[in-house]
Amino acid sequence: MALMNAATPLSTSEKQTLRYVAEGEVHPRELDWLALQRLKQIGFVQDHSAWPRMTAEGRRALQQLLATA
Repeated sequence: MALMNAATPLSTSEKQTLRYVAEGEVHPRELDWLALQRLKQIGFVQDHSAWPRMTAEGRRALQQLLATA
């Protein structure tokens, strides 16, 4: 797994998927699969049971995205 920091550039779809994972209200089947795989690869999301979960680094990245939005 290639861990990145919160400054890692994300595509629009990856940003939206990260938000959806944070909210936890979108079923995993409805998430952009490619975006979810990249978020897992860079260490922002991890699998947990049937639902993806944000990592601490993912939460920092989301906070940074929200601060610049």
